[in-house]
Amino acid sequence: MSRGSSAKRFRLTGGGSAPGGSSSASNAIKDDPALGGSGPSLQEYLGDSTGAIPEFPEVEAPAGTSMPAMCTIDDLDTFRSIYREHCETFLDAIVNLEFATIETLWREFWRTQEHSNGDECEEEKYLSKTKLFMLSKFKPIQDFVKRVDFLFYQNLVQVLIPDVLRPIP
Repeated sequence: MSRGSSAKRFRLTGGGSAPGGSSSASNAIKDDPALGGSGPSLQEYLGDSTGAIPEFPEVEAPAGTSMPAMCTIDDLDTFRSIYREHCETFLDAIVNLEFATIETLWREFWRTQEHSNGDECEEEKYLSKTKLFMLSKFKPIQDFVKRVDFLFYQNLVQVLIPDVLRPIP
């Protein structure tokens, strides 16, 4: 899966660097000769990532469930869409051995930090921070995230540790 495979992607602030502008730990992994030389040689130990993004179920709001204030059924679909994009970006970071960016991706999706550069995250175009927080308290969204995360993280284990008996440098 290439980084440009989706028109709507999250962008890392700071160009993929670790907070503070220093080079990411993943670049150290890729460039350390003691760890195998270059990124591609380490990436060959990863499993197949093509099936790591699970089929995303619909967000199921049982009949009679009241939506959070200011939220609509369309917002549930929007959340589903941006959460999928978030998972795709997360997977891209894993496959490219950019482990230092994982926390940044998580914080940017859930908007737990202010952006010092003044740029809005791309996902804010799709769902306001207020709606995101209101939806995150909505039980059907919590169940959706739990289901998807269980599937996705199990698939990530298969990408990171595809063959436990294969020697790794």
